[in-house]
Amino acid sequence: MIMRENFFLKNFRATFGKAVNDYSMLENHDRILVAFSGGKDSIALYDLLNSRKQRVPISYEIIPVFVYNGDYEETIREVEEFFKKKYSVNVIVKTVDIKSFVSGNSAKENPCFVCSKIRRKILFDLAYELKCNKLALGHNMDDTIETLMLNIFYSGNISTMMPKQKLFNGQLTIIRPLVYLSEAQILKYIKMNKFDIIEKKCSYKGKSKQREKVKEIIEMLSKENKKVRKNIANSIRNVNLDYLPIKKAAVQQSDN
Repeated sequence: MIMRENFFLKNFRATFGKAVNDYSMLENHDRILVAFSGGKDSIALYDLLNSRKQRVPISYEIIPVFVYNGDYEETIREVEEFFKKKYSVNVIVKTVDIKSFVSGNSAKENPCFVCSKIRRKILFDLAYELKCNKLALGHNMDDTIETLMLNIFYSGNISTMMPKQKLFNGQLTIIRPLVYLSEAQILKYIKMNKFDIIEKKCSYKGKSKQREKVKEIIEMLSKENKKVRKNIANSIRNVNLDYLPIKKAAVQQSDN
């Protein structure tokens, strides 16, 4: 049992490191703002970045930030205690009243999209204020493939989250170091390390219907073939343009 657990942890960290190395996510003297929600992904993200600092020949700083959505104020205390007890560091807390933004009919239909957009702006502004050159987000492999399918089904385009993406003329770079790790793997890592997940308390939780439908479709297909998730993830990096009817203008734009 112990050997299997050690093998899992070694493979888990190696997979994390492969994503970091494949996309050159970490560099010497980086100042990295780490978006923290208290969920399994953000806990794993911070813990892996923190432990990796001790093993790599470069120096970088990680700064955790929690964007509070205005619901259930005790969540702030839980997040602050988590960082003090586990890492002896302080977490930056930024507050936004999501309810004041989710007022129009279109916003009510997709409050998670509105919330995400607002939170992202807060993180961008804070990264600029703190002179951080990178922003680390906890999106995992499942998030990536679900976004791909969402865009195909509902937006009519083939696109998804980038593992590494430069913004604002290169002043800020978004990195997603968990991009090779599945939701199931991350949950197992959290349980093995006995982390307490801080429940995401939100009045609009569970109202992103389209993403839930996509998750159900992928789950259904995965029961028939366990390789479905991995195959979708691999397809993102294995695009055969010779068999896609892409317009010339789109090809030229991608080349630029």
